[in-house]
Amino acid sequence: MEIAPTVTTAPKQAYRLPELLSMFGFSKPSVYRWIGEGTFPKPVKVGRLSLWPVSTINEWWQSKQEQ
Repeated sequence: MEIAPTVTTAPKQAYRLPELLSMFGFSKPSVYRWIGEGTFPKPVKVGRLSLWPVSTINEWWQSKQEQ
């Protein structure tokens, strides 16, 4: 009897900017303007990458829905 290997995928931890732009339909200049205004979460820098934790984006989105 052969047992198929189990593939486990870790849950997504962070978004990169192209993913956010695609998900929400924002433009890159708008995101960085909002970051400067304090109305959008700042990214976490990992080396040269700018990453937005999934939990941070979820909290931000939830707060927008409640307004």
